[in-house]
Amino acid sequence: MLNKSFLVISIILSLIWCKEGYGQQENVSVNICSNISEEIGVDSIPELVYNWTPQTGLTSPNSSLTLITLPHLPSNAPYSYQLHVTDSAGNTIVTYNYSIHVASVNGFEFELGTASVCSGTTVSFDRPFYIPTTTLPSPPDNFHYDPVENSFVFEPDDTTTYIFTLIDTAACFTNVISYQINVQPRDSVSLMSPGDEFCINDTHVVQLDFFPTGGVFSGAGVNQQGEFDIQASGPGTHGISYTINPQNCPSTAWIIIDVIAENNVFLDEFPNLCRTDTTIILTQGHPSGGTYLIDGSATASVNPSLLSAGAHTLTYSYQTTAECTFEKSVLFYIIPLPASPVIESNPSPLVCAGDTVVLTSSFFPRYIWSTGDTTRSVTVT
Repeated sequence: MLNKSFLVISIILSLIWCKEGYGQQENVSVNICSNISEEIGVDSIPELVYNWTPQTGLTSPNSSLTLITLPHLPSNAPYSYQLHVTDSAGNTIVTYNYSIHVASVNGFEFELGTASVCSGTTVSFDRPFYIPTTTLPSPPDNFHYDPVENSFVFEPDDTTTYIFTLIDTAACFTNVISYQINVQPRDSVSLMSPGDEFCINDTHVVQLDFFPTGGVFSGAGVNQQGEFDIQASGPGTHGISYTINPQNCPSTAWIIIDVIAENNVFLDEFPNLCRTDTTIILTQGHPSGGTYLIDGSATASVNPSLLSAGAHTLTYSYQTTAECTFEKSVLFYIIPLPASPVIESNPSPLVCAGDTVVLTSSFFPRYIWSTGDTTRSVTVT
């Protein structure tokens, strides 16, 4: 770390050389920690010569350097340096007297003991420095620094034991923390379905295949026996999970099941028909492309003359792209032709010209005579 007085010293040096003359003395005090290297010195001016002289406790540095790095120093002795700055003729411009004060480090080490985590679990260490001690493997590939969280992250994916040390150093204080982490395995778990797509009109319950027993199911339409109820789940995409050891290193398996909806299949109402009506081409089913059935027999049209009088069932069957078949049905009626009327005359139908006779029809809901009359009986002459 560059001493804070570095820039100030460089400015002073330039001022002394240009304006103050020669033989100046400058005292510089440096405070460092015994566990931290420190850099001291001045900025270089090409026309000048720099010479370092150790005073107490230090070895002589390279005299051609304008900066020197102080090593880790014990805290139980004072230290000093002199930096002589001369011109090319050997005349001293300024002498810097460095007084170095080394503060002791109050460090301690504490053992967290043995911790157990599950394989695949992320462990974060909020420490800025990492130095491995005894590590298996060494160094761990799954130990990395997370710049977003400003912490180290350990992501064990096996079941070995890791031993490593974190060292946190700041302001003459060292905190050494040792960790031993035992990574516990996760048991294997499996979950399968006999199919990944079902139709909403399926009424059966699907039995899922899972191993081992004793786990916990979660998801729409599934019970704790591993039975998936299609209609209870409803249409849509459903995620089904099965978890074992939920309280200690849980393992979870997932499957996706799609339940296909009816895709808006519908059939328009169909009119009642008389047997004398013309044939009708069937187009009442939606969406188009399905199959029509009358009383279970496939057809493309309705010919009333070929159907018996009474009720009939028209069905529209449509298969989706997922091979789900949906059906809609309506009832319609074939109306029978009325029976021929019986006409009675009073008096006898054998009448003479100019006689009047009353004609009466057998009972029907409606009547219309050739004369235009609409009553049951009509008088004719």
